[in-house]
Amino acid sequence: MKSLPHYPDPRPTSRLARTTHHRRLMIARLPVWCATGVAGIALFWPWLAARANDAQTALPHTDELSLSARASSQLAQDTVDVTMSFEAEARDPASLEQRLNQRTAAAWRIVRSADHVHAHSGAFSVSPTTARDGRISAWRGRTELVLQSDDIAATSTLAGQISSVMQIGNVSFSVSANARNAATAVLTARAIATFRQQALADATALGYSGYVIRQVTVNTGPDDDNDPPAVNPSDTSNGIAPPALQAGSETVTVRVSGSVRMTH
Repeated sequence: MKSLPHYPDPRPTSRLARTTHHRRLMIARLPVWCATGVAGIALFWPWLAARANDAQTALPHTDELSLSARASSQLAQDTVDVTMSFEAEARDPASLEQRLNQRTAAAWRIVRSADHVHAHSGAFSVSPTTARDGRISAWRGRTELVLQSDDIAATSTLAGQISSVMQIGNVSFSVSANARNAATAVLTARAIATFRQQALADATALGYSGYVIRQVTVNTGPDDDNDPPAVNPSDTSNGIAPPALQAGSETVTVRVSGSVRMTH
């Protein structure tokens, strides 16, 4: 039987030779490792940079100051809305609608003779009422006429005249848009001035010489604790004149809040 040829083991046998061999392999692979590491850093660098920026942003600034200011004013309600209504019931919808339309037309004739009061049609509805057996027993309807004006005395007089054909359903008062916008502009300037004064005073008290505004928010609106004026119209079904309408007032407030960076 023919024996197989013997090839010597190419790996070094001595300890010194093995150490030298391993070092040569490491040196030979070093460029590959470096290239792989650079590619990995390049791939993840945007993510690492974003995380670093987030961490820096999350850190609170010791020279940053948060504060708020407000300015308020009491405004007289100068606009009134009065809803006049008439309700009726009939056995058929046709006769009911005719009756509702007659009352509405009579009210409009009175409105056209008045000045300084704007009027428009309100809700108009006709719906059936059913008996216990589910059958329609009658029809009920309602028609409305809405009066609106900044002349409260004229509106009160006109409502009293219309009360011969309609009843007062609802009365509400408000501040007109022009008056509210004018007051808001003044209050905004006042609240911002207070915000700046407070920022400078606080920065100076803390040993800084000034400040730079970082973020500011301005909110306007009425206070939540405004109470609407009480209106208790009397029974006007027989043409009795309603009591004089008396408007109330509203508190309008402008709030300024934000943060500043104190500077030396």
